[in-house]
Amino acid sequence: MKETKNGQCAIQVIHRLKTDSKNLPESKIKEIWMEEMKKLTSSETSIKKCCPRKTLTGLILNNKTIINSENNDNFNSKNYAYVRFIIEKHLTAQNPILKTDKLKYWKLIQDKFEKAPKNENGQLDVLLALHSNNLLK
Repeated sequence: MKETKNGQCAIQVIHRLKTDSKNLPESKIKEIWMEEMKKLTSSETSIKKCCPRKTLTGLILNNKTIINSENNDNFNSKNYAYVRFIIEKHLTAQNPILKTDKLKYWKLIQDKFEKAPKNENGQLDVLLALHSNNLLK
């Protein structure tokens, strides 16, 4: 599966944080995200987009990635809630098509979360990139 810019950025952030991850403030993750995204695109909209960044922040700070954060279960956002639902209910399923089908995942999210946006905004790019690169716990 070819990674999107959001997926590539998430992977790079995880690799950068591997060495120093004990006490990670949200601001540090944001700073690294923006640095890595600037390497991938010159689009200010893409660089500043918060949906994929908040998704990654939630995954890191709630110990769902290979990063061992001491902030366990201390970060909440709607973007993280969407991917947490997919992780808990569907990502471990033995259906290989579902594991890469963003449209099916987003439909499941919309069915579960009444106020979920009509379109996916990079949250699943982050989740699927980390999953396919074995960067989730």
